[in-house]
Amino acid sequence: MTWTRLFFSFRGRVARRVWWAWLLFTVLGLCTLVLVLDLEADADPRAEQIAALVVYYALVALPSLAIEVKRLHDTGRSGWWWFVRVIPLIGPIWMLLLLGFLPSTPGNNRFGEPTRPPGREPRGPIVPPRSLQRLGVVLLTVVGLFTAVQILGTLMLAVAIASLMSPG
Repeated sequence: MTWTRLFFSFRGRVARRVWWAWLLFTVLGLCTLVLVLDLEADADPRAEQIAALVVYYALVALPSLAIEVKRLHDTGRSGWWWFVRVIPLIGPIWMLLLLGFLPSTPGNNRFGEPTRPPGREPRGPIVPPRSLQRLGVVLLTVVGLFTAVQILGTLMLAVAIASLMSPG
């Protein structure tokens, strides 16, 4: 499948692996953009930061929709199922289950041939390999340490400001 067909066509099917890879790519891209723009939750966003986020979302919106519709096709569902996402609270969770964990329909379905030969798609829920589980633990540890360093730095700054402002 060519990249133009993958990102800009709503016909055909894609496997779970493609959907997970795209999700990872978009999340890492957003995290990178936020780090580069130095966005903080309590800071007032500048016009350039908002514009950069709008451009990012505009760039990934159509490819994301195309990949999600093709993933729905892979499970034997119409692309109209994408609108389940708008149901508050339940919709996003339901879509995560449909797109990320539901196995492909074996063989051909009304949306075309599978992206893999029959029998190659794993059945049932995905169990990540040990190496991926270890990577997850390492990433959570790094994020936890990063958060702890940020909290410690904020506390140190608060103590420094308090000591400067105190009489004496």
